[in-house]
Amino acid sequence: MEKIIQLKESEYNKLFESANLKESEVERMAKEMYEKKGTFSINLELDCKQDYQDTITLKAYSYVKDWDGKYPLSEKDKRRIADFVDYRATKMMEKKFGRQITNINLWNTRLDLLRNWKLKFIGLTIFGWLAALALLLIALLNKNSSNLN
Repeated sequence: MEKIIQLKESEYNKLFESANLKESEVERMAKEMYEKKGTFSINLELDCKQDYQDTITLKAYSYVKDWDGKYPLSEKDKRRIADFVDYRATKMMEKKFGRQITNINLWNTRLDLLRNWKLKFIGLTIFGWLAALALLLIALLNKNSSNLN
């Protein structure tokens, strides 16, 4: 059995305002608590490597960390956020440095090829001079030995 209680309009309005104040206070406190403890951080690591072949690569690695785990994100959401950050950071680096990095890598490759060809030609030149010197010595020795006979 339920009781029906009658209130005056002023009492009802007073209770209604008090409930609204409590609701707005609860929302404000929840918002403050979420901002302090419920936010997540995104750690972004930008990697610019120059390897042994003088090739420069730009890569982005990120992960999402929940603060205290009180307002956790699902692994799927974390992965989506991290993938988005990686993609945007990579695109930003390509937009800002892409052509220069590509050109540096191209010219480094060409410079390595030029060095290799230079070493080959130096070796071929030295071998040619040694062969010419050997032929000269053989010719001189043959001439000297034929003059002695």
